[in-house]
Amino acid sequence: MKRKTLDLEWLEEIGYEEFLEGDTRVIFEMCGPVALKQLWEGCAQMNLYISTKPIRAAMAKYIEKYYDGTNAKQLAQKLGCSESFVYQKGNHSVITGDLFEK
Repeated sequence: MKRKTLDLEWLEEIGYEEFLEGDTRVIFEMCGPVALKQLWEGCAQMNLYISTKPIRAAMAKYIEKYYDGTNAKQLAQKLGCSESFVYQKGNHSVITGDLFEK
């Protein structure tokens, strides 16, 4: 079943920035008016939660790829995570790596 979307082209005729508050103001300022209108048109009246779980999974993969046992601080700074997270994910990749790799 296709979800009904709103047509908000009329907003451009009157301007709407003065009415923005809370999350709508944040989205407008961070992502721009096009993204805000797309969210309104497709997701109006929905509660949205933007999880960081995919980012954490991507960080773990990046660490597994680039951790060499000596660069935890640099990776933590680059990724915006704790050194302990780097050690946890990096040591996991060392332990589960192929011991017989040539």
